[in-house]
Amino acid sequence: MAKHTLQERIIALGGLHLALEQVDRLAHRGDVDPDSLRTVIRSLFIITPERTIDVYGSLEALQLGLQSLCRHWDNSSPQRNVQMMRYLITLATLERSLKRSDETLQQLGDDIEAVRRQVEHFHPTHPAVIGHLADIYRQHISPLTPPVMVIGKEEYLQQAGISEQVRALLLAALRATILWRQCGGSRWQLLFRRSAYLHQARQMLTATPPTP
Repeated sequence: MAKHTLQERIIALGGLHLALEQVDRLAHRGDVDPDSLRTVIRSLFIITPERTIDVYGSLEALQLGLQSLCRHWDNSSPQRNVQMMRYLITLATLERSLKRSDETLQQLGDDIEAVRRQVEHFHPTHPAVIGHLADIYRQHISPLTPPVMVIGKEEYLQQAGISEQVRALLLAALRATILWRQCGGSRWQLLFRRSAYLHQARQMLTATPPTP
């Protein structure tokens, strides 16, 4: 992935939004889209892709994430959710905190690799896999600052199974943030290149067949 383009950065952000949409859905509705969950959890185990899109499989798999990006990056959209952008900015800050600790990065990679081997026997969204990913988030990411404060209904967030899915999804969202950085993304782009991102994301959506 030596040559980085705006399209690659949007692919990473599409994965980030796909994960965050599922976090928000769990927090407010208590359920998750199985295909989206599988796509973003699987991304955690794609470490050395030949192409950026290989992390998520296809643009079709990212369609809901790209739609989310278009909604929330458009200041005029009536469906814009400010909380989604807060999650994104917090994750961008967490990624910088994580990069400062080579030891934590190494331990994080080793633990995810151990779960990847487990996926050879279970599917990526098996409760045992989700539980181990949630433990990894709790051990390595939760101590970092600033914490990701998930907003939603306590009746859902207090359920153990849902809270584990949320942590696993946040780990996948952080992986997408790291990918975005690797593709040349930066925090100032979130402020000053929003229109360029939005325009390119809309073009990519237009070229993507609708999800059946």
